[in-house]
Amino acid sequence: MVELINKIPQGVRQTIETLQADGFEAYIVGGCVRDLLRNAEPTDWDVATNAAPEEIQKVFPDSFCDNKFGTVAVRLANASGNIMEIEVTPYRIESKYTDKRHPDSVQWVKNIQDDLSRRDLLLMPSRLATPKKTKQQKQKSLIRSAAKKI
Repeated sequence: MVELINKIPQGVRQTIETLQADGFEAYIVGGCVRDLLRNAEPTDWDVATNAAPEEIQKVFPDSFCDNKFGTVAVRLANASGNIMEIEVTPYRIESKYTDKRHPDSVQWVKNIQDDLSRRDLLLMPSRLATPKKTKQQKQKSLIRSAAKKI
């Protein structure tokens, strides 16, 4: 499990740690989690948070948000000095998908469980930092399925 956590780029970890230091929740979600578990290289990194878009932009002043879904692009340099974008999106619930690709509307929520109802997997790397947990407890807390069937 630690090997998976080590595959998360420092910029993504930094994004999560910065949000958490400002009092927000932040989790790696979406396709990057699936890719990590399949031992594939994620092409993009998504972070879900209870911060609103304006709050995310306050934490990351050089970020930008130009969409109705609340996704804020946080731009950070990776280990090789290249700029990477991490998509940080507030927890949300969605309406129907008339165009089969994008929700007709979104509503911000403050609860990760509500947000997860539209997702498949969640990875919580910050759980490794809890030294009092046994190895089995840490592994149990790292990966969760939001759906009953995967």
